[in-house]
Amino acid sequence: MNCLIRKACQVGVLILILLIWGVSLFSQVCECNDYLYVNDPALDITHKFLINPDGTVGDEIFSSGTTPWLAPNVITNPHGVVADAAGNLYISQIDTDPTSLYQISCDGTVQSTNFIPDWDRTLNLTTIGTTLYSIGRDPNGGQYMLYSHDLCSGSDIASIELPSDVNGDNFGWG
Repeated sequence: MNCLIRKACQVGVLILILLIWGVSLFSQVCECNDYLYVNDPALDITHKFLINPDGTVGDEIFSSGTTPWLAPNVITNPHGVVADAAGNLYISQIDTDPTSLYQISCDGTVQSTNFIPDWDRTLNLTTIGTTLYSIGRDPNGGQYMLYSHDLCSGSDIASIELPSDVNGDNFGWG
């Protein structure tokens, strides 16, 4: 499991042993390129663009011909896209019942359509290390929350309620 290997990699001696044995530190091999991922909820597509060495945005990556890297309608109404250290992408699906968090490999293969069970967050995502953070609220409304999730287990770590103004209205979090 990637997370167990990543945690073990922090121990220098273990790294040396793993390298001597030829064990791969990550479960997938991704190209050493930078990409920009852009969700297009209106078309149910997540686009993938190559970032050129000079920092400019290059051509869109297609799986074949004019078929987008992640085909249309794989994720209905994608919103929020982040990557982890192993090259996996996490894309939230909104305005569906239930909402879902997809886990997608660097080559565009859907690994999980329900990575975090009972996912009901609908807005922005970010990752730090092996933790995924999301801002959202119940699809039926209510107070916005900041959630943290363990990417190793897919479980919730904690959540906090984000403040509202004196009238109880949200500040537009997300």
